[in-house]
Formats: sequence, C-alpha cells, structure tokens
Amino acid sequence: MDWTPTNCYEKIEYRVRYMKTNGSRHEWQLQFRNNFNRLIVFNYGIEEDSTALALTTHRKTLKPQEVSEPVQVYTQKENFFLFTDKLSFNIDGRDNIPCDEN
Repeated sequence: MDWTPTNCYEKIEYRVRYMKTNGSRHEWQLQFRNNFNRLIVFNYGIEEDSTALALTTHRKTLKPQEVSEPVQVYTQKENFFLFTDKLSFNIDGRDNIPCDEN
C-alpha cells in the first residue's frame, strides 16, 4: 500500500486497504502518517460522491512522524473520497492552517 498526500496537506499522507465486502457494504482500513516534525491535529471525512459537500466529522491527532492505527471505514460504493481540513499545530485546534500553506 502506497502513501498518498491528502487533498489539502502534502505532509499528511494516507493509505487505504480494501478488506472485504460485507453484504452490500465495503470495508476498508485507513491510516494516516504525519510527515511534519511537530504534533498535528486535523479533521477528516469520507464521502462516496466527489461532488458531495465534504463534512470533516472526525478529528485525528498525530505526533511527529507518527503513523496512526488503522481506522475501519464502511461504504456502500466500491470507492470513496477522503477530505482533510482544519490542520493545527496546537492540541486545542486553534490557529488552523489553510490548505497548501504548510
């Protein structure tokens, strides 16, 4: 599984592993990697339609160079889109860094 930069932040990478079909649902494992030399906090969300309004409803905190534990993701379609935003170098999430300004 190759690492891919997220849509918004080049130094936050992710990789996805397809696990199995469970009825009409598809099960995936998602991992993130922090390539910053400092702690980061960011939001992420999954959408099955690239034109859907992306809501980043999950929050992730990673130490410098840390790889996250796998997160289980379930979809109805055989593909999904990952969105990230609200990157901060502060544990409380203040002072968000806009996309591509890292």
